Amino acid sequence: ARRERRRLKEMLFAWMGEPVSTHGSDGVFTRIVPMSLEASELTAVVDSFRDAAAPLVDDSTLFLSVDFPLVAPDISKGVLSVASVTFMFSRGGGIYTTTTVSSLPLTLKRLAGASLAVWLILLAYLTVMQVTVMYVAAKNHALMATLNNFASLVDFTVIAVGWVIAASVAWESIGMRQFDADLQRYWEERREVDHMSLPDFDTRWLEALLSNSEGARWIAKESITLVAVYTLLLVLRFLVATMGHPRLALVVRTLLSSMTDLVHLLFMCMIVFLAYVMSGKNV
Repeated sequence: ARRERRRLKEMLFAWMGEPVSTHGSDGVFTRIVPMSLEASELTAVVDSFRDAAAPLVDDSTLFLSVDFPLVAPDISKGVLSVASVTFMFSRGGGIYTTTTVSSLPLTLKRLAGASLAVWLILLAYLTVMQVTVMYVAAKNHALMATLNNFASLVDFTVIAVGWVIAASVAWESIGMRQFDADLQRYWEERREVDHMSLPDFDTRWLEALLSNSEGARWIAKESITLVAVYTLLLVLRFLVATMGHPRLALVVRTLLSSMTDLVHLLFMCMIVFLAYVMSGKNV
């Protein structure tokens, strides 16, 4: 019953266009095919998947996921990408497929590094300034009034999300350096391995490289959403800052006065948009 509930849940995610996750499934088996196999050896591996005694896919199979890494040294001075194609089998005979790609830049460009340094300085300045404001407010017994201020709440959110992004960038940078060091070590040790031992050697190293870089790749992927939210927060903070000027505040006050109508319009557009999406998904 639990396997069937998970199957139906993943079918719903696939129908809505969400990536299928194989994590948490019972009885997940992994088979690594190294790049050092000869053509005949690779053919034998593929034939073993069709073995009737131990088939790769049977009636109890929920997922079949094919993952393959790619290191592109000529793209942005080095990018590690891991593509995953997942096939999910339904009891009705349907096969749902999803494709996900996680990438990790292996080097940081100078312009990006300089921009990051300037942003960190501004973030640290904003943090010190906000802490000073809170200290003065607490000293004057006005801490609760400051915390209840909408502009202060936006500032706190911007600072908190900013430092989370900074921690993500630091973790991603550590992942870059570790992967570069592991990859260099892999190529150095591979020269001393005999041809018969290459498949086992490549299998161990491929599993280690993917496992060590998984956290950094996940953070690099999720940071895109975090940076998008951070950009919206900065726009919101800019609009809040314009409230102090009579002419600049005209835009914000117009939006506030028409907020009820805008919410109703957004609600109706969302219903129509979802109807189109669900209709197109069923075609």
